[in-house]
Amino acid sequence: MLRAAGIDTLVSGFGGDELYFAYQGEAEEAGVAAEPPSCPFLTAHGMATALGARGTYPSAWLQQTSWQSAAIQSRRLPRYGLWPVYPYLNVALARFVSRMPAAFRRDRRILRQTLTRWLGDPAFETAYVTESFDPVARRGIAENRAYLRQLVEHSPLSRHEVIDTSAIFAALASDIDRMDRTHYNALFRFLKFACSFQSDRSLD
Repeated sequence: MLRAAGIDTLVSGFGGDELYFAYQGEAEEAGVAAEPPSCPFLTAHGMATALGARGTYPSAWLQQTSWQSAAIQSRRLPRYGLWPVYPYLNVALARFVSRMPAAFRRDRRILRQTLTRWLGDPAFETAYVTESFDPVARRGIAENRAYLRQLVEHSPLSRHEVIDTSAIFAALASDIDRMDRTHYNALFRFLKFACSFQSDRSLD
């Protein structure tokens, strides 16, 4: 419908995942225990490499997902003379929000209160239903297993010694709706990168 109307880009959503996050230590204070790293699709060598690469340096102001979102778009966009602009790749904005008290960042409280003040309607504070991409993503994986299996088979990432490709194939063949959160997140993340890093021919 949007394409028929001549619209090729849609910017929507509440936004702010990369800004309103909890730093290490704050989640525990809120009663949420930190989960240990889990990488179900790494080989033993890959897991050892991942754990060895973990540093003790503090988290950056710009979150990893901001860089990932820009990088995933960049390979396609420059081919058409476009440059990806991701709104949260803004050091000044990220630094400002990171210095807010945790209570203001939690559940995007400061953002919701600001919208109430601007709109004169407290809907985002009192009646906002958090959206979830999960049902759509799980259904998309389940209904496109053949394509995704082919994607994994031809991905250069699958041939790397740190990746347990057989575990990925087993996950794709399983019941996606019943897959536990750890395996689902890892599968989604791998498929996302496999889609991004394809040959130039496959992009056409």
